[in-house]
Amino acid sequence: MSKVFTKPAAPVGAIKSAIAEACVAQPVSKNDPVNQPLANEKARKGAGAALADMLCTELQQQAGKLKMYVQSLMDLDSDGRMGFTSYLGSVIKERRVLVKENGTSLYKAINASASVRLAEMNTICKALDKGLTIDLEQSYHTIVGMAREHLRALGEGDKRGRKATHGIVKLLKYLDKLETIDAADKAAITSLYNQAAELAISMGLAVEKDEA
Repeated sequence: MSKVFTKPAAPVGAIKSAIAEACVAQPVSKNDPVNQPLANEKARKGAGAALADMLCTELQQQAGKLKMYVQSLMDLDSDGRMGFTSYLGSVIKERRVLVKENGTSLYKAINASASVRLAEMNTICKALDKGLTIDLEQSYHTIVGMAREHLRALGEGDKRGRKATHGIVKLLKYLDKLETIDAADKAAITSLYNQAAELAISMGLAVEKDEA
């Protein structure tokens, strides 16, 4: 597997020292005027940028480690991958049961975040069984995206989420609830609604008008 990253991992103690260094303004000569508040602001922003850079490097390295599991999945046969998905599925199901029985809204959010990588690996494994060819030169997140698209193309992708609402349908619902100021205004809106409804029908769209 080729080397993915160009920057070495930052030692734990380096994070603190690098941020502290970024917070120190560069020395200036006595003859040079300095806007100290502005210099301090730049130093604080520099500290934030230094921390963000370290975080990006760490996340890249974590993604690189996850690709090792992708490579191992590629080395497994269909029986091995079936064992992999079965075990992950049982873990995810067990977590969902615990959340349903004992979880607060915060616990649900924590569990959802913690389960993301498991679900991604599950998707990659299923896509491999469906003939996906993975290029390990690609980033981990690219591989996840390719796996999702591969399954969707086969009609087996994630079907969660409601179907998008057509614009003309939204317009009809808006007109149906619109308040009018007088009889003439009401007649105009009703006429517009009827025209929009005819257009929706011609497009094969159906809208149930709310009863007053």
